[in-house]
Amino acid sequence: MPAFTKQWLLDTGFAEVPTYWPAEPGDMLFRVFGDKNKLLGSCYSFEAPRCVSEAEWDANIVKWDNLCRYVARFRVLGHIPMWVGRIDQDFARHGREAGVGPVIGGNPHAVQAWMEPTQANFIKLELVEPARLLVQDGTVMADRHPNQVH
Repeated sequence: MPAFTKQWLLDTGFAEVPTYWPAEPGDMLFRVFGDKNKLLGSCYSFEAPRCVSEAEWDANIVKWDNLCRYVARFRVLGHIPMWVGRIDQDFARHGREAGVGPVIGGNPHAVQAWMEPTQANFIKLELVEPARLLVQDGTVMADRHPNQVH
């Protein structure tokens, strides 16, 4: 069980202490990613976004320095301990890191399902269908200070 420190919340992107949610076989999860080598990860959602702007509005994909190109649908095969809670839409406004500029908005009701990285594997998750390209309805770029290391 993670220690719900302020730092843990910042590192995982939660706005508040999340709720324990034991994913069961048959549950469906969605993941937005940009690099085909990052198909699996720690952050998932219960709904698939239709386009890049919707994915960013809900989950801050780009604000976390991730690419936002594809969405994948997974079926849970084994029991996975997960944490579910509201996504912190204000983290960059408060200066999560030195040099991060302000961000505008975000869905205040969006939630994420987070699992330990060691739980994200093809033994416990099955890719239901090939990842599909999100509708590229806009370009979203992180607002980084030019001297900040990426």
